[in-house]
Amino acid sequence: MAPDILMRAGNQLPALRRVLEVDGLPVDLTTASTVVFKASGATGVVISGTCAVSNATAGQVDYFWTTNDALVPSGFYQAWYEVTFPGSTALTVPNGTYLVLQITSVLQGSWSYSGNPSASTRDAVRYHLGDTDPDDPLMSDGELDYLITDWSLISTSPRLIAADAAENLANRYAREVTVSADAVTAQLQELVGNYRALAVSLRAQDANRNLGGPDLGVDADSVPDPTVRPLNFSIGMHDNKRSGPTAPQIDEFYGGVW
Repeated sequence: MAPDILMRAGNQLPALRRVLEVDGLPVDLTTASTVVFKASGATGVVISGTCAVSNATAGQVDYFWTTNDALVPSGFYQAWYEVTFPGSTALTVPNGTYLVLQITSVLQGSWSYSGNPSASTRDAVRYHLGDTDPDDPLMSDGELDYLITDWSLISTSPRLIAADAAENLANRYAREVTVSADAVTAQLQELVGNYRALAVSLRAQDANRNLGGPDLGVDADSVPDPTVRPLNFSIGMHDNKRSGPTAPQIDEFYGGVW
């Protein structure tokens, strides 16, 4: 689920430009007295400010974020526009639902992605997690490095590490569900479900890549684990020796002729 409006906490730029529509058609704002942008969360209305009409006939308006808006905590909010026409006639846009406003938190730490998943394990994990947009970072370098180190004794598969990261993101958004506005709760639950499904999918992809051999805790193209004794097979290895003489068979494991 992508939010209708995405803004970084603490930012006031860029301005929010939007075309107001009802039933798929732009709202003619030629005679509109005011257009107000509003957003609310669990504590009530947190943003309320007048928009500038930039193209009246096309229904286009601009909202300029204020210093108070920059103080609104990160999270998900329901947003809408209130248009007032002469005679105090009011119109709410959208007319039957709300827009989803996401204010993203500032990461505690650095974020980087080279654009080449083969450059490092961290970049490979970001690639599989879908955390490649610098304008909407999901996990810091430090957080991913922690997961990579935590998994190092079990597996170096970036898919498995990304699956663990997806579970962490699902847990993060599950917490948001309990404090967000009712109109956004269902979409947040969908987001939680999407990250849980991503974790399942990544684990299945990793399992499919390793079909055909035992999991030795190393990559498929790595050298065999020297602590695992090679498996041996020979003709007649399951024959019952007490059943009487049979055609001589050479046992390559135990040696000798039966």
